[in-house]
Amino acid sequence: PILAVFRVDGVEEAIELANNTSYGLTSGIYSRNDGHIEQFVERVDVGNLYGNKKITGAMTGQNPFGGDKMSGNGSKAGHWLYLLDFVRPVSISINIARRGHAPASAEQADE
Repeated sequence: PILAVFRVDGVEEAIELANNTSYGLTSGIYSRNDGHIEQFVERVDVGNLYGNKKITGAMTGQNPFGGDKMSGNGSKAGHWLYLLDFVRPVSISINIARRGHAPASAEQADE
């Protein structure tokens, strides 16, 4: 494992630095300013993001532990979000307030 630590002049530079890497498995921020943490959390593209806590120890079944960019392809097995990799969401809308009534055919009534 490799840990990269960079000193930056502010939260904007930290966000830019984090998003300009080719990897996005895990990132974290330590700050006494809640606003900085909120900005970082909202704008950094990673699979696991931590604020004011250690950035290791994601648990299967509790954390999706999926990366972003070259660090992964989303949620991993063991987390319910992994199921989304196997579905294709579809939205169906049917107007049930039709005009008139068309009785079902004999074949349709038997089904």
